Amino acid sequence: MSNIIDSYRFVTGSTPIYDGISVIYELERPDMTTLWTNAILKIRRDSDNATAFLFFLNNATPTKADTITTSSFIDTSSDTTESATTLSTWIGSNNGFGEIWYGMTDDNSINTNLKALNTTTSQQPKIVTTGSILTKNSKPDLLFDTSGMNLNCATSNSDLDSGNKFTVFAVAYRNSSGLGCIATTRDLSAGNNARFHLNVDRRTNKFITQVVNTSGTATQTLLSSQVDSSDQRMLTAIVDGTTPDVTARYNEVEQDVTAWTGDYDNIGLKLGQDRLSSITLLGGIQIVAIFPSDKTSELSTIESDIDSRYSIP
Repeated sequence: MSNIIDSYRFVTGSTPIYDGISVIYELERPDMTTLWTNAILKIRRDSDNATAFLFFLNNATPTKADTITTSSFIDTSSDTTESATTLSTWIGSNNGFGEIWYGMTDDNSINTNLKALNTTTSQQPKIVTTGSILTKNSKPDLLFDTSGMNLNCATSNSDLDSGNKFTVFAVAYRNSSGLGCIATTRDLSAGNNARFHLNVDRRTNKFITQVVNTSGTATQTLLSSQVDSSDQRMLTAIVDGTTPDVTARYNEVEQDVTAWTGDYDNIGLKLGQDRLSSITLLGGIQIVAIFPSDKTSELSTIESDIDSRYSIP
């Protein structure tokens, strides 16, 4: 699929898929005109709690879809310039946990407000186990497998404000039955429960998205086709804040939704756990991509790119 997309771009001169994105959290280098060359993760080594910044492979000559492996270079002080030390040398046979997941943008510039982070060691998701990068379907995987694990952006991303149009694409999974939160715009410390949610749901009454307005009224996107398994799922949500309305898709199939009214709150994006800190994903996230617009006309292109790279079952 990637070769087809590249050939199409060569013939038509079309814009790289992720140009114009608000932010993307991913463990592969996304397709942008200006490729990301800064650190992608700040990792904590569990043997001594030392930290290092991890970079994509081939950073000197970057290409899209470069990934992270134990051969990736790290640096212990800079998140913009890698050293000649590999992750394998630095991590040894220890475990590694994500302290910061860098939100990538199409200008290759680190925005502090887009860093999803957690300095509480017991709440950090795992990326390395006994010296090996965690993977799902042979692709790197940030694992939120213990209750309480999450990463937070301390400052809200205004593109997700109530009333705006935006589109979210995610690849995630949950290892056990039940409901797991991929991302939310709300945290308990902010007060009431109004928020936008994106979920993996393995219960009987399944839903992808939940929008709760400031009056406490919830709207859910019911899943008619989601299966109860630990496989990866591609979840897409298109929020039209001006109508208002939500369109949600599961593995490229549109699902049922009820129109919603009223505003929700956006205090700061939280990954891997819900706003009440009670529903941890208990699974992995491979990508969360947020566009500041309605991407209905480009769904096929974007979803095909994600599917071709992550081989969604």
